[in-house]
Amino acid sequence: MPLTSMHEMLDNGDNIWVAPTDQVTPYLEVKFARNEFDRGSLKNALTARIGGKTIPIGPLELQIAYKLYLGAQKTSRMQSTSTRSSRKVLVCPASKSG
Repeated sequence: MPLTSMHEMLDNGDNIWVAPTDQVTPYLEVKFARNEFDRGSLKNALTARIGGKTIPIGPLELQIAYKLYLGAQKTSRMQSTSTRSSRKVLVCPASKSG
């Protein structure tokens, strides 16, 4: 993806997920700082070394808290979905007439 396209996506508020080819699991998320939490994360960043280069990453405590938050959101959505699905009408197969 060209760098100009990546900048345009970030400028539009989209995040860019980076993962090895043919893998779903993102290893890195790139985004512009949008709020006080993003700015606080960068202000208190750790330095990661990747392939001889350095990159700032959010403090591990914030990353763990964020993952727990995402997990809670996912659990909440799953419970909400299962509650809704239990209210669905049960459709029985039509009986065969002789």
